[in-house]
Amino acid sequence: FPSHDMYGQDLLHYNHLIEVNKSLMEGLGTQQKVKYFVTIGFNHQTFSLDLFKSWMKVFDKYSWVISYIGKFELFRENGEHPHIHIILETDLRHKGKIIDKLHTSLTSRKHNLIVGKNNIDVKICEDRHYKYIQGIKTDNKVKYTLLDEVYRQDNDIPEFYERK
Repeated sequence: FPSHDMYGQDLLHYNHLIEVNKSLMEGLGTQQKVKYFVTIGFNHQTFSLDLFKSWMKVFDKYSWVISYIGKFELFRENGEHPHIHIILETDLRHKGKIIDKLHTSLTSRKHNLIVGKNNIDVKICEDRHYKYIQGIKTDNKVKYTLLDEVYRQDNDIPEFYERK
């Protein structure tokens, strides 16, 4: 027959499993935060810097946005292409839902920045995206990073838009 000590250890193990199970069950009702790397490309022919700045003020207040850091850029190899890269923390779990929410707000009557859903890219954020948003890019993009910096300064655009 097993000794009394074995029953005591089994009971401790069983109680531990109950506690682990309880903590897992409590977590089911809460959403986990996820970080995404979002790129929004604007139509360069209809882009309005004033509407963009206005939209950023609204974006900053969205309850589904837990935190973010974003950088506006204009220049790339094939000329001017206004876009913003955003590292976005949210409890929304589906990329499609994020795209829908962004598209709706960008194309509202108030902002009408004319962005198609296909111009909103949402990816799971990786370490390389933090470097990218900080301006650490491949050699062939360095001159565009410098042009963007001058454009932001000349047009009163912060280096980073952010909410922590």
